[in-house]
Amino acid sequence: MNILQRNDSVIVNTTSNPAINIIYAVIGSSAIIGNVFVIALNVIHRPMLRQIPNKFVVSLAASDAISGVIIFIMPGYALPVDRYFYPKDIFLGSFFCSLIDSSVLFFTSGFISVYTIAIISLERWYAVSRPFLYKRIFTKNRARFCIACIWLFVPITLIDGILQKRFVPNLFPPCQWFSLFGDDITSANIVFMIIESVRIFLPVIITMISFADVARRMSDGRDIKLSVSNSMRVLIRRRFTTMLCIAAIALILCWLPNEIYFTLVQLRVVKYEPIVHAITKTLIVINCSINPIIYAATNSIYRQGMIRLLHRIGRCIRCKNAPAINPAGVGSPRTATIDNL
Repeated sequence: MNILQRNDSVIVNTTSNPAINIIYAVIGSSAIIGNVFVIALNVIHRPMLRQIPNKFVVSLAASDAISGVIIFIMPGYALPVDRYFYPKDIFLGSFFCSLIDSSVLFFTSGFISVYTIAIISLERWYAVSRPFLYKRIFTKNRARFCIACIWLFVPITLIDGILQKRFVPNLFPPCQWFSLFGDDITSANIVFMIIESVRIFLPVIITMISFADVARRMSDGRDIKLSVSNSMRVLIRRRFTTMLCIAAIALILCWLPNEIYFTLVQLRVVKYEPIVHAITKTLIVINCSINPIIYAATNSIYRQGMIRLLHRIGRCIRCKNAPAINPAGVGSPRTATIDNL
């Protein structure tokens, strides 16, 4: 991440293409709207939110929605650097450089999504391979505890990014990168690899192993043999698991190229290339907006719920005196089967 901060500044300073800013603005808007819909659907329809996997889905949607908001406040994304209003005050400038210009807030919400997907993969593994232990291990309180731990732990892993941006008011842009280790490349590489392994590579490995085993068990029908539920419940669980597996694959495909590339740059294995960085950075930005699309495309409960929610919103817009959204009307006729996830 330390190399990433320096190179983010380089890219932003040399890029002023309005089309790129518009693309980021569209992605950010899609991330906010889509993920707010996911959260609203779960909050309005209480039976959904009472389910363990949907609690993690809401946490994932919240982190992705926050990423969408941050896209609009980071220089060089939705807003071009040459038109960005940087703070003049030293205190505000230092705060801005450490948290916003450094991309720490954006990567914090992103890595929260990475860890949430990892927990989801473990939750789905137990649901498929250990159904008799599932309800004992994944209780509502433990799910809330896991979510709280993720949101509290992940920001700590971004401490290197916070400490490696300085506010220099007589320069433009005023946020400048520096290395905590100076010319000590060996120490910098060791610390970088430890932190990077914790915040991205470890959760990704857990996700890949868990979902690979889930896919293997589902492909040979082993999950059906172990299940104590009827065939309809197994079908619903399979579809929900497939939805989350696709979301995990999308996250890995969007995040790993950037993290692997900058690990190689940090270790001096490859040279830094602005065009490669632009591509990998865009993939990360795209990831925060695609999960609602995946949910709607692969899961009928989410798809029908979103359609009904859209219809309700449309009626409210057309008629100011329309009644409030009825929670019972948001879900689909099949929402009674949500309990079988």
